[in-house]
Amino acid sequence: ADYITNHQRRPGVGPLAGWRNEDGSGKGRGAPNPNQIDTYIENGGFFMDHIPDEALFFKPWNQAYQDWAVERGIFDAPAPYMFNVYVEQIQKFKLTFLQKAINVKKIPYLKINQNIFLKYKYI
Repeated sequence: ADYITNHQRRPGVGPLAGWRNEDGSGKGRGAPNPNQIDTYIENGGFFMDHIPDEALFFKPWNQAYQDWAVERGIFDAPAPYMFNVYVEQIQKFKLTFLQKAINVKKIPYLKINQNIFLKYKYI
């Protein structure tokens, strides 16, 4: 119990997010609380902290969410991020498969439905 209560991954951030600080008022960040385990037991082993309504959507770019996440110790600093919907590695894999399928199509004894390949305009 000592490890889970007193261990800090970085200053103010430990494995348990609820009831941080000596008085149990902290959420996410704060000093270790010696009564933290007892408070978790009283609450059925759960701690709940809702994301504010203005921070619920578009989290990668929402400043309200970024600020909330920094307060709670999820991030060290606001960090908007981008992610790619088009993944080049997957496209290369797909094109490689289609090229191999077209080469198989040229073998006369293998009957392949050519309509499958006609819908791909980049072939």
